[in-house]
Amino acid sequence: MLQRSRQRELLFSVTAKDCDWQTMTAGGPGGQHQNRSQTAVRCTHRASGATGTSREFKSQIQNKRAAFRHMASQPAFQAWVRRTAAALGGEKSLDQQVDESMQPEFLRIESFDARRQEWIRID
Repeated sequence: MLQRSRQRELLFSVTAKDCDWQTMTAGGPGGQHQNRSQTAVRCTHRASGATGTSREFKSQIQNKRAAFRHMASQPAFQAWVRRTAAALGGEKSLDQQVDESMQPEFLRIESFDARRQEWIRID
């Protein structure tokens, strides 16, 4: 039995470059380390204004991933994706494009490595 490979066409992408990032102390229960470490992260998508915040992990990189995913689930971001997809067109219906592009396996987070002066994938 032959299986067809499903080829996906990338309509557009949203990466960490499209967002503003803020780090802060997490505060709350968890001891002195949590109150001194900049592990909490806020991600703001510039084009849509959607924000996502995470302070649930001890690691800043894990909080970056979670904040990006929280931002991507916001209604303002979803509306921006729909408008952008509609403007770019495509063979599939708008709802199909959005549903496929918002699957967790298609979300990607990149971070700027200042030492190497390049963006690297962190998820």
